[in-house]
Amino acid sequence: MSEFDLVPSEYRKKTKLKARLKLMVFVYVLLVLVIYFANVMLDKKVQSVEILVKKHQEGKQLFLQDQQRYNDLHSTITTLQRRLETLNALRGGPSAIAIFEMLERVIGKDVWVDSWDYSREGESTKAIPGSVDMGYTIVVQEGNGSQENQAWRWNTHMALNGEAMDYSSLAEFVQALLLQPEIEDVKVQKTNLKQYSSASVIDFSLDIIINNQLRVEQ
Repeated sequence: MSEFDLVPSEYRKKTKLKARLKLMVFVYVLLVLVIYFANVMLDKKVQSVEILVKKHQEGKQLFLQDQQRYNDLHSTITTLQRRLETLNALRGGPSAIAIFEMLERVIGKDVWVDSWDYSREGESTKAIPGSVDMGYTIVVQEGNGSQENQAWRWNTHMALNGEAMDYSSLAEFVQALLLQPEIEDVKVQKTNLKQYSSASVIDFSLDIIINNQLRVEQ
């Protein structure tokens, strides 16, 4: 018994075409959804990267700020250290009281002091490395100029006027002064024979240079 296909071929073609159209629409929708979610994920990834970049920039900015604060602090510390070195240099050397105590120790019975003058003055000189510990106050130039740094050497002097019984007594007094740690040098400015009615004495004038390298505890 033979079978007959009662469905028209045209209808079958239309049905297959509709099925294909539905499949294409499904694939298209699926592709749109995939692209949409891919864009969403990409946007999130871009936002994450932007957040990381922003944090990196903020961290870099904080680092630069901290570096600037460090540089400012280092500059302040350097300035304070220079001022401290200056004060130490100004305060260097024995005090006037220590000098008079020393004179009392070394002056002989044949030497008399009539007058004295204690003075301190600065002398401009070239900067020497480590010279603060040698009685210098360093003045460091700011900037990166090519000029040499300048320094001040603080010279402390005592002008001493008096009389000695004879030249031998004066020489012993000068020699005793030179042996003292408080004294850097002694210069005899003048000596004159002074005549009194009963005796003659040596009238003298000394320039005593104080040792500013010495640190005497007060």
